Amino acid sequence: MGCGFIGSTIASAIRAKKADLELVSAFDADEGKCASLGFKSCSFDEFLASGFDIAVECASQEAVKAYGNKVLSKGKSLLVMSVGALSDKMLLSSLLLSARRSGAKLYISSGAIGGLDALSSAKFAGLDEVCLVTRKPPASLGMDVAEETIVFEGSASDAVREFPKNINVAAAVALAGLGFEDTMVMLIADPKVSTNIHEVRASGRFGSFSCSFDNLPSENPKTSMLAAFSAIALLDRISGPLQF
Repeated sequence: MGCGFIGSTIASAIRAKKADLELVSAFDADEGKCASLGFKSCSFDEFLASGFDIAVECASQEAVKAYGNKVLSKGKSLLVMSVGALSDKMLLSSLLLSARRSGAKLYISSGAIGGLDALSSAKFAGLDEVCLVTRKPPASLGMDVAEETIVFEGSASDAVREFPKNINVAAAVALAGLGFEDTMVMLIADPKVSTNIHEVRASGRFGSFSCSFDNLPSENPKTSMLAAFSAIALLDRISGPLQF
């Protein structure tokens, strides 16, 4: 669902047999993008009837809202890349309800970072504070500044709402840890960097840790290259016997 950089990268990996998967169909509101992956344009209902087991959403938060429940209610699992959509509590609750009723699974991609397993473990051990600090080249934020500028500082909930295409990482961190209201985010436009840099800091009764990720942007400067490969890795784990 969505045939831009991430969708195309996933499709190429499947066709190159990098995972034990079969590419069944593709859907995009832009008819030409489906053709670029070798599929005829189709309606969403035709896509839904095409016989897949899991749909990978790599389009937008709007696509999660428009199509997520339709996929899950049919008993088909859904992997969400536009994780920021799940900051909407009503949407998340409805998706989980659809999944429970149909027996499908709702998967969340780790995107441009790692360490979410440690964050999830810390939540059970006693997690008090979580902060995400993200630095990006100004151009990827639509800015032209000569020096380091704090663009946003606040909760993950507000960050996802104000920067829906730039900071899905904040949503993944929030879902793994303290939730959207209690996860703090700082977004910095830094003309000295050419990569997307994310640092996750967590502390609590378990101790503390920090994880830093310095990611090359994809052909879409708003998206880190690692994001697409995180989806491929997750699909590989889902389809295979090894789980971690």
